[in-house]
Amino acid sequence: MNRAFVSGGELLVMAAVLLLAVFIYIFISVPGPRHSGAYAVISVGGYPDIRLSLGEDAVFVLPQNPNVTFRIAGGEIAFASSCCPDQICVRTGTLHRQGQSAACLPNRVLLTLRAPGGVRRR
Repeated sequence: MNRAFVSGGELLVMAAVLLLAVFIYIFISVPGPRHSGAYAVISVGGYPDIRLSLGEDAVFVLPQNPNVTFRIAGGEIAFASSCCPDQICVRTGTLHRQGQSAACLPNRVLLTLRAPGGVRRR
């Protein structure tokens, strides 16, 4: 009995699975709309959360620590500067998708991007 390594039906199934994987990858890697009502939440240890709209470009200085600043541009937000020694928070880059976050541990600051109607934790 001489059987082909891959039959035509199996090849069709593999091509469909590969095509589906490509579509999922594209869907996940393409950023969402920039001005869809997304907002940033800044949590500073021991203080109430600060909510910032991403609709307008701005620079925000943290009231609890003026050495920590954020840059909002094009619907994205990032740590612009910080007084921490390692600068990991600044090197994290911009946040543009719901659920992304960046932290400055020495200053006890957490930046999280959220979208309206998202799941809220208590």
